Amino acid sequence: MSVPSDTITTETRGSLLLVGLNRPAKLNSFTGEMLRALGDAYTRYEGDAALRCAVVFAHGKDFTAGLDLADVAPRVAEGKAL
Repeated sequence: MSVPSDTITTETRGSLLLVGLNRPAKLNSFTGEMLRALGDAYTRYEGDAALRCAVVFAHGKDFTAGLDLADVAPRVAEGKAL
């Protein structure tokens, strides 16, 4: 199931899939939604035989600050899936 997200962008250029982290105001730190959307992007790549390469890049000046603990930590503490 695909998770709609504007924090992960995808673009196909020929056999290349570009996957962009798009949360520059928060240094592209990952929320649970972003982790699910990134997984969806990898699933899309793996399921499309026409794609030969996937490149993960960041919108903005920072690649990523890691996890957004304010979003992720409570879910982990409660044992919930991200």
